[in-house]
Amino acid sequence: PADKTVWAGSYAGGQVNFRKSGSPLIYKRNNSTLQAAIGDPGSFRVSGLAFDQNRNLWISNYGAPQNLQVRKTDGSWKAFSIPFTHLENAVGQILIDDYNQLWIQSPKDNGLFCFNYGQSIDNTTDDQWKFYRQGSGNGNLPGNNVLSIAKDKNGFIWVGTDKGIGIIQCHNE
Repeated sequence: PADKTVWAGSYAGGQVNFRKSGSPLIYKRNNSTLQAAIGDPGSFRVSGLAFDQNRNLWISNYGAPQNLQVRKTDGSWKAFSIPFTHLENAVGQILIDDYNQLWIQSPKDNGLFCFNYGQSIDNTTDDQWKFYRQGSGNGNLPGNNVLSIAKDKNGFIWVGTDKGIGIIQCHNE
């Protein structure tokens, strides 16, 4: 980020911000919208972090009821529920594309989500979601077990699955 701090996530201990001076800040239930995993009230699982083009920090909160979090540039937080059924509310790596859309890997054979928050994070009426899975009409991924995602120099999203590689030519959804 612009303030030259380092952000890291823990798969049980929440999120930490290492600052230039002072002690690191740890984010969990009392100072953020991060939520404990369903069935494991002491486990705040951060499984992916990415900054968007507006310097908002997006967080995958694995297993939480609202498993997508954002820490906005003003320091406020907002939580989102991914509107598709997916096993264990599993979310992982986040990638931001050239159109400021979020691509969210979902382990456990769930597939891949794409999220466009529209003009404003706070106005959910213009949010757009897409769920990519195996098969025609579902995004046509080679498999549902997404292992990795990457953006190439042309802005295409490469999706590595256990059954091969898929390439998604991005556009503003």
